[in-house]
Amino acid sequence: MATVIRVDGRLGKMAFVEAHAELHDLTKDGALVEVTRVIETLFACIAGGQPVNFNNFGTFQIADIATRDMEDRERGNLTRVRAHKQLTFAAAPRLHNILNNYKEEPRTARKLAKGELDVMIEAEQYVGE
Repeated sequence: MATVIRVDGRLGKMAFVEAHAELHDLTKDGALVEVTRVIETLFACIAGGQPVNFNNFGTFQIADIATRDMEDRERGNLTRVRAHKQLTFAAAPRLHNILNNYKEEPRTARKLAKGELDVMIEAEQYVGE
């Protein structure tokens, strides 16, 4: 089973850095550098329109949202929402199972027991506009 970290309230960047440092026996400064680099790389790939997929975690990608009319319930009129791009995240089945307390399949459990981390970034060309 995956390691579970619990914090009070919202897990912001610095709380995440502290958890990362504690989990991997790093200094907070070292953990901050690692986390910052990962966030910057994610940002660069996603801003370039490339989906980013982490096996057993999920996929970050850009979705095109079409122009639509939205009802303003307070004023009782329609407001036009312009077409825009939106960041989406789709959880991998393994993450979904962990979040919902489903039993993991044996192959995944063996990999976790051996301490293997199977992370892959897929940089697929985003087909836009």
